[in-house]
Amino acid sequence: MTQPAAYNRAYNFSNYQSQNPTAPLPGNKVDEELSRVKATLDEILANIALLQRDDNALANATVGLDQLKTELAGIGFNPPTAWSTAVNYIVRDTVFHNSAFYRALESHLSGTFSTDLAAEKWELIADMSGITATTDASLLTSGTMPDARLSFTVSAFAKTLLDDTTAALARATLGLAINTDVQGYDADLAAWAGKTAPAGVAVGTTDTQTLTNKTLTSPVLTTPTLTLKQSAAPTPTAEGAVEWDTDDNVMLIGDGAAAQTFVPFPASVVAGDIFYATSAKALARLAKGTAAQMLVMNTGATAPEWVAQPVSPVKAWVNFNGTGTPAIRGSLNVASITDNGVGDYTINFTTALADANYAVLITVSGATVAPDTTRIGVVCGVEATGASDKTTAHVRIQTGTTNSTDLKDMAEINVLVMR
Repeated sequence: MTQPAAYNRAYNFSNYQSQNPTAPLPGNKVDEELSRVKATLDEILANIALLQRDDNALANATVGLDQLKTELAGIGFNPPTAWSTAVNYIVRDTVFHNSAFYRALESHLSGTFSTDLAAEKWELIADMSGITATTDASLLTSGTMPDARLSFTVSAFAKTLLDDTTAALARATLGLAINTDVQGYDADLAAWAGKTAPAGVAVGTTDTQTLTNKTLTSPVLTTPTLTLKQSAAPTPTAEGAVEWDTDDNVMLIGDGAAAQTFVPFPASVVAGDIFYATSAKALARLAKGTAAQMLVMNTGATAPEWVAQPVSPVKAWVNFNGTGTPAIRGSLNVASITDNGVGDYTINFTTALADANYAVLITVSGATVAPDTTRIGVVCGVEATGASDKTTAHVRIQTGTTNSTDLKDMAEINVLVMR
C-alpha cells in the first residue's frame, strides 16, 4: 500500500482575481484543481478502506507484531516445537520439554536446557507431568488437570471415527456418503415438500414417458420429440387433429369438417427455387433461374418465368463540371477526365468498349455567351479526313459557342455513349 500522492496546486486563483476582478474564475482551471483534489482524496479513501471496516473497526489482518509497540513485544506465542540444543530461539518462541510447556523470554542460542532455564531464558507456562494416559479412555477436566479426570471406554467402532481427518471420511465410515447412501440436498426438494404427490407414475424433468390420451393444459415444450399418429389412409377431421399419411408422405390436419393436406418440399428443391399458386390453387415450383435473368409473368399471365435481361445500349455516361479542374458529378463506366486545355476534354472509360463504332451525345450549359448564340459540344476530329478521336478506351470532346471558333469551358457537360 503506497502513500497517497500529495496535492499540488496548479493555478493561482488569487493572482487571477486581482488581475480580473469582475471576471468569473476560469472553468477549466477550476476543473483541474478539483480533479487534483479528487485524485488525492480518492487515494486517501482507498488506503482508509484497507484499514477500516464498514463498522468503523480495524480491518481484519491489518495489525501484526511489527505494528506493536516495543513494550508489547513479549505478548503472544509462536507455534511450539520440541526443545533442541544449538537452536537460535527468539522471544515468543515456545517449546515442549520433559512434559512441560515453556515460552522464551529472550533470544538466545540453546545449550543445556536446565542451565538456560536457571538463567531465566525460559518461562514455564504449563506443567503436564502429572497427567497420566489411560488406554482407550478420554480425559475431561474441571480444575487443574491432575485433580479432575473422567475416563470412559472407547469402543472399537468409535476408534474407526477418531482417525478420520475430514467430514467426508467420517461420513464414509458411518455409511452416509452423500449421493451414494443418502440423498444430497437439492433446492427442488424444498419445493416438492409442499406439493401433493401425483397419482400414478411421477416423471422427472429429464425422464422419458409415453403419454397416451393425455391432455396437456398450456404446456411449454422445450425441444420435444413428437411422434404423430400415422396410417396409410388417415382422415383427421376434428379441428387441430394431426396425422401422417405413410403412403403419400404428407401431413393432414383436420379443420373441423375435413382434412387439409400439407405437402413437404420434394428432395429436388434447391436454394433459389420459387413456389407459386396455380389456377387450381395448387402449389407449383419454378426452378431457379441463371445469373442475371429476370422474373416475369408468362404471356398468359398465369405463371412466372425466367427471361434474359435486355441489353442496355448505354455503355457510358458522365456529368461533370468543365471549369477549372474537371469534377465528375455522376458517371457510369467513366474512370477519369483529362483536361487538354480550355474547352477540350478526354473522357477515359473504366472498361474498354467492344469497338469504336459507338454514338456520342453531348449537351452543355453554363458559359456566358452573346445573345442569339448557342453553346455546343462536339467529338474532336480531323477536319480533312473526318476521323474522330474515338477509341475503345476514350473519347475526346470539345465545347464552345456557335459565334466563335474559340473553345470555352462549360459549367455542366453531359456526355452519353451508346452502342
